[in-house]
Amino acid sequence: MFDNEEKELMELSERITNSPTSDSIDEYIKRGISLGQVKKKRSKIRLFSNIAAVAIFAILITSIRVSPVLATYASKIPGLQYLVNLVSYDKGLKNAVDNNFVQHINTSQEHEGLIFTIKDIIIDKSKAIVFYSIENKTNHKFVDIYEMNLKDDKGKQVIFCSSIGGFINQDISKEKVLVGKADFNFIDDETIIPDILSIEVKLQDEATYASIPREKINVLTSSWKFNISVDKKKFESMKKIYTLNQNIEIEGQKILFKTVTITPTQIAADIEYDKSNSKRILNFEDIEIINEKGETWAHGMTSGGQGGNHETLFFQSNYFTNPKQLYIKGSSVKALDKDKLKVMVNVDKKVLLKAPDDKLNLKSVTNVEGKISLEFSLLTDELADKGYAYFVFQTPFEDNTGKILNYQTTMAARLEDNKHVIQYNITSDAKFTNPIYLTIQDYPSRIKGDFKVKIK
Repeated sequence: MFDNEEKELMELSERITNSPTSDSIDEYIKRGISLGQVKKKRSKIRLFSNIAAVAIFAILITSIRVSPVLATYASKIPGLQYLVNLVSYDKGLKNAVDNNFVQHINTSQEHEGLIFTIKDIIIDKSKAIVFYSIENKTNHKFVDIYEMNLKDDKGKQVIFCSSIGGFINQDISKEKVLVGKADFNFIDDETIIPDILSIEVKLQDEATYASIPREKINVLTSSWKFNISVDKKKFESMKKIYTLNQNIEIEGQKILFKTVTITPTQIAADIEYDKSNSKRILNFEDIEIINEKGETWAHGMTSGGQGGNHETLFFQSNYFTNPKQLYIKGSSVKALDKDKLKVMVNVDKKVLLKAPDDKLNLKSVTNVEGKISLEFSLLTDELADKGYAYFVFQTPFEDNTGKILNYQTTMAARLEDNKHVIQYNITSDAKFTNPIYLTIQDYPSRIKGDFKVKIK
C-alpha cells in the first residue's frame, strides 16, 4: 500500500511516455550508466532503480507535491528552496530536511569562469549527500561533473561508491546556474568521519550536447578544492541497529536477513545467501520496507562483496518517523542458475558460443580501427520489464587466458519487439585470446514467493 504521494508518482509514471517531456527519458536511457556516474571502489554496486525510473524522478521533482513541513521549512531559510526539488523523491531525505538535519556550508571557488559552490550537506555515519551549484561567468556551454572525491585530512578516500547525477541537455550559457546533488556511501560502519572533509571536483565542458557517452571527454584543467567542517555532534549517536537472523526460502533458494541499520540518510539491510543455493540472486524486484500502517520506503541500491554471498540492501530512511512495527517484504526476485552466469563470445568469428537461453542474442560485432563493439539484444517481458533498462554484464570481461578486458558501456534507447539493445565497446588497446567471457549481473529470469521479515 502506498501513501498518496507515492500513488501520484506511480500514476504519473504510467503516463510519462505520452507527456511532452518523454524525450528527456530517452536521453537518460541513451546515456545509460554514465548518467549516475556510479564509481565502484571496493565493492560491487548495483542500482536497483532502473534508469527509466531515475528519469521519471528527475522530471517529477520539479512538479510533484511536497510536504507542507518541508516547503515551510525551506521557505524560512534564504537560498534553501532549491532543496525542495532535489530531495522530493526521497522520503528519508525529506524527513531529514524537515528535522533540520542539514548542515549549511555555502562556500565557493571560481576557476576558468565557473563558480562551483558547496551549498549544503546532509551527512551521518553511513552516507553524505552534497548539494552544489555551478554558475557560468564566461562562455561555457554543456558543463557537468567529471569526478568528485571525498577524502579525510590525510588524503585517504572515505567512500566506496558515489552516485553523481548528470545534467541532461542543460546549456549553462542559457540557464547560468545549475544545481545538483551527489551521494557518497562511506566504506563501512567503522569509517571514521573526519572533522574536516576534503572535497575535490573536476568539471567537463563540451560545446555541444551528446546523448551517449563520448569517447574523448573535454576535462577542464582546474580542480575545485574545498575543506568542509563537519559537525559530528549532529549525528554522533543517530543510529539504530536491529539483529534479525531470519531465514526465508524462495523456490529452494535460501536467504538470511542478518541485521538492519537505520540512520537519518538510509536503511541498510545486511543479508547472506546460502552457499548451497543453485541460483545466483541478481536483484530483489519489489522489495520494500513497510510499517504497521502500510506506509512504504523504497529500495535503492545494493552493494556486495565477500565472495558474492553477502550483500547490503539500501532503502530510504524512516529514522525520524519511528514506526511501531517495521517489516521487509517482497515477492519477486531475479535469479539465474550459477552454471548459466558466464556468456562466451568468439569475437573474430562473431559468434555467441554460450548464453543462458535464447533471450540473449549477439546482434553484431564490429572492429573499426582497433575499436571493438559488441551489440546484444535481450528479449524481455512486456509487462514485468516495462520501463526497465538492463545492464546485463558486470565489469570487467575476461579472455580465454584470464586476461582482464576493460570496456565502456552504451545503453541504446530503442526497443525492438520487446528486445533491449545493449552495446559494449572494448578499449582499443586491448589484445586478447578468443573466446571472451562475460559475467551476467542482471537478467529477465525470476523466482517468485511472498516473504515478510520482521525488523521490530
